[in-house]
Amino acid sequence: MPDLRATLIFLHVAFVMLFVLVHGASAVIAFQLRSERDPARVAALLDASRLAVNSWVMIVGLVGFLVTGIWLGFLGGYWGKAWLWTSIVVLVLVVISMTPMAAGRLRRARLAYGLETGRDKEPPPAADLAQAEMELQSWNPMPVAVIG
Repeated sequence: MPDLRATLIFLHVAFVMLFVLVHGASAVIAFQLRSERDPARVAALLDASRLAVNSWVMIVGLVGFLVTGIWLGFLGGYWGKAWLWTSIVVLVLVVISMTPMAAGRLRRARLAYGLETGRDKEPPPAADLAQAEMELQSWNPMPVAVIG
């Protein structure tokens, strides 16, 4: 029978892989958006990206790797180690930098396509394809991919 530490390490790695898998799908979509011109296909890609990063799968992966990582930190007495704190700082910095660089830009494109409601929960506005095209063409997903 495997010990608790080995089981937690396995689960931690599995949850990280699940989280990365969902984000990988979103990254592929981001690169495809740069070359796509058909408004219906762009709208479908934007919706697929939203579904990927707002899915229960991504949340399970994120919560799972955080919980198992914290648990392993206590189990192994690693909270005094620099590598643990470095990994936490890197995770926070990646999240802080990627959110406005990717999620914000794609949200503005979805708003321009009329696929998403505004912050005040008003109905989606009529599609402004010129604004959506400008949002997508002025965005380079490469820096986000490198950070991720």
